[in-house]
Amino acid sequence: MHAGAAQLWAGVDALIDREPAPDDLVWHRLHLLAARRWRRQGREVPEAFAHAEHLAAIGAMAAPRVLELVRERVDGPLVLIKGLEVAQRYPDPALRPLRDLDLLVADAGAAHARLLAAGFEVIDDDEGDDDDLHHGAGLVWPGLPVIVKVHRGVKWPARAAAPSAGELLACAVPSSAGVDGILTLPPPEHAVLLAAHAWAHQPLRRVSDLLDVALMTPDVAARARADLVAQRWDVDALWRTTRDAADTVLSGAPASWALRTWARDLPQLRRRTTFEAQVERWAAPLFELPAGGPRRRAAASAFVGDLRPRPGQSWRDKLARTAATARDSRVPKHEHDARA
Repeated sequence: MHAGAAQLWAGVDALIDREPAPDDLVWHRLHLLAARRWRRQGREVPEAFAHAEHLAAIGAMAAPRVLELVRERVDGPLVLIKGLEVAQRYPDPALRPLRDLDLLVADAGAAHARLLAAGFEVIDDDEGDDDDLHHGAGLVWPGLPVIVKVHRGVKWPARAAAPSAGELLACAVPSSAGVDGILTLPPPEHAVLLAAHAWAHQPLRRVSDLLDVALMTPDVAARARADLVAQRWDVDALWRTTRDAADTVLSGAPASWALRTWARDLPQLRRRTTFEAQVERWAAPLFELPAGGPRRRAAASAFVGDLRPRPGQSWRDKLARTAATARDSRVPKHEHDARA
């Protein structure tokens, strides 16, 4: 194992040893790693975690076969991104939660149609994300519990232009997933894509997002190459914010301003509070955009926008919701939202 990767896994073990709440481990997608560590320590593993291990093992065994089925039925390059490719850098791929195989292709519509004609079926994915603008409906092969998502592009922060599918396909290299004819992105490009994709969902969302990025850039040379990619794709600020957060959470580096304010949940391995989520909305542009006028204007717009009622919302309702937010400032954001 690379020395940098060994340090990362030691950092994950240290987080788990702080004994966070089981629900928080699940949110940060470290529950499978926690189950393995507890079992090695002779500790009891919660039944829910053992069940998740069982499902993850089945998924890890099924995923290569699903990739083979796709490769046999779709012409042209197939570029595996995110989940399964990153999982190859885990001590065991089954230790990284896996639901989807994300495949970037040159003609997503044609590939989707070919898979349907070949026997794949559309799945009603209630747990899916909001990437539907970037990929078609999830597909499954009967009897194999892995969802295939055929991508026409990648999810990206709204304030930047995503690299084109053509650019990503042009730089592809052989995948580590063990299936002939499957490609992936070079580690520097993949690391920056992972950071931008996670940020587009929520800035500094989960510890597992940081771990994925760090595993793709385990040494100084890899990080330097990723820095250049981030500059080329105009996401340098959010990349540096993500990279620095990973250094703090997984390697014990001094905390950046983000991790001392709105992202304190990451080193503490818990869910973000209502107050922290509010500050995140105001401050995130300062960590995402290049220095200068656009960064200041975006942060000011986010702050002023939160002071005004939304379209169709009365001032009375706005003030009531603001009061409720203040009362729940220390409550995890997801619990506050459930009460609303």
